[in-house]
Amino acid sequence: MVYRPKPAFRTEPFGSVALPAILSSQRGLVLLITLAVISVLLALTFSLNRNVIRGYSSTRAVESRAVLDAMAESGIRLGMAVLIRDKAESEIDSVQECWADEACLKSLVRLLDFESGGIDLSIEDEQGKLDVNALVTGMNGTHFHPVAYTMWSRFLGERIRALDMDVDAEGILDALKDWMDSEDDNRITGAGGAESDWYMHLPQPYPCKNAPVDDIGELLRIRGMQPTIFYGKSGVDGIRPFVTASSPKGASGRFGRININTAKVEVLRVVLPETRVERAEQMAAYRMERSSNAFVHDLSDPLWYKRVPGLGDVTLPPDRIAYASDRFSITATARLDPLSRRITARVLREKQGGSGTWQCRVLSWELDR
Repeated sequence: MVYRPKPAFRTEPFGSVALPAILSSQRGLVLLITLAVISVLLALTFSLNRNVIRGYSSTRAVESRAVLDAMAESGIRLGMAVLIRDKAESEIDSVQECWADEACLKSLVRLLDFESGGIDLSIEDEQGKLDVNALVTGMNGTHFHPVAYTMWSRFLGERIRALDMDVDAEGILDALKDWMDSEDDNRITGAGGAESDWYMHLPQPYPCKNAPVDDIGELLRIRGMQPTIFYGKSGVDGIRPFVTASSPKGASGRFGRININTAKVEVLRVVLPETRVERAEQMAAYRMERSSNAFVHDLSDPLWYKRVPGLGDVTLPPDRIAYASDRFSITATARLDPLSRRITARVLREKQGGSGTWQCRVLSWELDR
């Protein structure tokens, strides 16, 4: 039986790219996009007027940068509209949906119809990653969460081995716990832990944070963490693409859980029992299996992974996995030759208090010039 997920991925010819049903049969998304673009263009108009007053509008570079900013922001607004529409149509989030499909997003970007230049748009599920703040538990983060610690230990160990490095993964985790815990009288965890006394003796000293991680870039400040482990090298990924930092607030009970509908192979490997890690690639392939223009497998079934060959007798811990998310990263890169501008927005998809309608609230906004 062929499964057609919701939102429906029924497709119709559209040049070289299939046009999702949400474009051909529903106007709500197009209206959202239009309103988003109008708001951005109004902001651009005011921005350009200010530049005129200040005497800068005569320079082409200033004008191009303003246009690029508006184009990239339009892409972010489009991404938000896609996520809002998705929530109205589906209770899960998976790699089978439009927001996760490069071709589908490209077809939506075409609706923006820029006179020149273009936008590359991508959306990533933060729930499909290992959450660094879920590593500790207790009121002040003074204890390791036992399941999360095992997953992080396996994950770090695998990344370090893949990078052909001789580094103690457990030592890094000790230091990471000390970085996040508080009110523990500066007690050091294990042999690799570190509190402010250690950090304040560095050539460029800084105190231990003793609070949850706000941005994964903080991991580079933690004892034992090397840039190669974080960024990777020579075509081998470090930990950066697979980890996130969030808060229990607004997590809808999914804090620390990994969305197995979207997680990458490297993360699926540590969700699975150690004796079945080789099934992670099959698990990822199973999610993407198609027949013609439809996906074959229903990922809304919480036990879908048991139908993956070799996983029939495996039961994943329900308190560590999820099938939906409300935290995403949207990246829009605007191109106006020879210039480009990239914006990455981390957003929380949530209900508005009074109306009960869904919105995307921006948690962080990064502009790469």
